[in-house]
Amino acid sequence: MERRVAQRGYLLLEALFALFILILMALLLAATLPISTRSNTLSADSLAAQALVSRKLAQVQSAGYGKLNGPALAESGVVDGTPAHPTATENADGTQSAAFLFTQIDALSEKLGVKSTAPEGRLFLAPFAPAELVVEGRLTYTLVRATAVVRWTDSQGLRHFASATTLVPKVKVNG
Repeated sequence: MERRVAQRGYLLLEALFALFILILMALLLAATLPISTRSNTLSADSLAAQALVSRKLAQVQSAGYGKLNGPALAESGVVDGTPAHPTATENADGTQSAAFLFTQIDALSEKLGVKSTAPEGRLFLAPFAPAELVVEGRLTYTLVRATAVVRWTDSQGLRHFASATTLVPKVKVNG
């Protein structure tokens, strides 16, 4: 009786099947890389934009109620350019709304990884209606609402934004 010796090794069909699975896995991995890169970029831009918004609101809080006017915000480096209005006198009671840019002063195009369109930063100041008072026949507000918004367009033309709002009291609360 002859004993058969067990053969070791793989059949050609098994090797081809393994190679097919390996190529399929490589293609799937390659297909996910652009999506992953885009997600990482968007995440980094969103995080940077939210940090810029938070920083801007901290600057507004630090400036205080009395300096929520164009000349004072420009002088302290909070907004772009030198807006002339509203002046401190015009807005002493916090009754005027105003919008300012902070795109250049905060170098948004450098801080966001945006390649396609220049980002824009805007600061909106408005009287906070629930804090309305009439003092000696004059309308005044004890709180001003400040909203900072950063908008940008990604490389695929999709628009994104980050925003936050804070209230600035007329009287210092702490300290």
